[in-house]
Amino acid sequence: MTILKDVLAELVGMFIGDARLSAAILAVVAVAVALIDLAQVEPLIGGGVLLVGSLAVVPIAARLAARPKATSVATTDGTPGHPEAAGTEHRLVVMRRDGLLGRAAMWFRRLHQRRSLKELDDRLLDDIGVSREAAETESRRLD
Repeated sequence: MTILKDVLAELVGMFIGDARLSAAILAVVAVAVALIDLAQVEPLIGGGVLLVGSLAVVPIAARLAARPKATSVATTDGTPGHPEAAGTEHRLVVMRRDGLLGRAAMWFRRLHQRRSLKELDDRLLDDIGVSREAAETESRRLD
């Protein structure tokens, strides 16, 4: 029973793990079913649609999955920095940009960083090489 449970968990994880692939395969199946049931196409042609659609979807999904995720490093003012410098935690934050939610998270992170920059005292600003006027100007930015 444990083996069956493990196999089912792996299958569910496979489909949930790559939602785009699952949605594309379901779309190919839906097109084949629609052709066979609604358009009264021969089942052999519907099978061909399944075969060609699956052979087209899998390499595209594999290519999309193989693309590296877009990551960037931003300094406290939100400008791009170098990933090698990400170890300096008080000055840099590693951020991912994944569509609308990623951009919203990046915007809120920049807003928080700018507010934090405004609250730093003059000694800390001098340590990072930012003048009080530059910190004030940066804290007022909304982009």
